Amino acid sequence: MRCGLWRDACANASSAAALRRSSSLCLAHTAPESSAEELLSATKQIRLDNLKTIADAGVDVIPSNDFTLYDGTHDVTCWLNALPEKYKSSGLSALDTMFAAARGHQRDGVDLPALEMKKWFDSNYHYLVNELGPSSTFSLVADAEVRSLSAPLR
Repeated sequence: MRCGLWRDACANASSAAALRRSSSLCLAHTAPESSAEELLSATKQIRLDNLKTIADAGVDVIPSNDFTLYDGTHDVTCWLNALPEKYKSSGLSALDTMFAAARGHQRDGVDLPALEMKKWFDSNYHYLVNELGPSSTFSLVADAEVRSLSAPLR
């Protein structure tokens, strides 16, 4: 660690390999034989590996909340409970509801389409289009953000 005014910081510690690994884990989670416990355990290890990489590099300012199972914007939508009612009332777990809105869910008697996607900002990235309107309500889903920030430490 350096003394004085200079600090080393890192905006995103996820390597391309870690991003590919978490992406394949998330894709596997949508398969019927996959379990939430397997996904959460494996992604926890990825976050711990990222923190170790940062610490080993001597970075002073550790980033928080730089890991997502799908998309950071979609995470915030879920944290604010701003999903359309059809997802919120589906009876799915919070994790499965998040994936249902992002990828759709057609099993166990539940048939939910994925949210529409739109390409914004002349990028090659497609964003989920949230279905917000005058009747939309927002409420913080318990301590979801706090749990996600401290998840690697538990």
